[in-house]
Amino acid sequence: RDQFAPPWPTLWIAAGRRSAAYSKLVRERSDGKTFTVHILDPYVAPSSFDMVVVPEHDAMTGPNVVSVVGSPAHFSSDLLEETAQ
Repeated sequence: RDQFAPPWPTLWIAAGRRSAAYSKLVRERSDGKTFTVHILDPYVAPSSFDMVVVPEHDAMTGPNVVSVVGSPAHFSSDLLEETAQ
């Protein structure tokens, strides 16, 4: 925990329940200056984070919860253009 010290990042993205405690710690120690995003069900209240991104099947709701179908992923613009054709 001593390694979690300023300077704080602007954005903190974590995934899985094991990292949820660290995300909460960064949010608290940064006085809310770090925007925390948690991917997958953190098994704690979603209000512990600025945003939670979960698969639809987790059935989690809340004002800061984004539900997605499948896993979040990045697709290059080339692949998207090819798929659209």
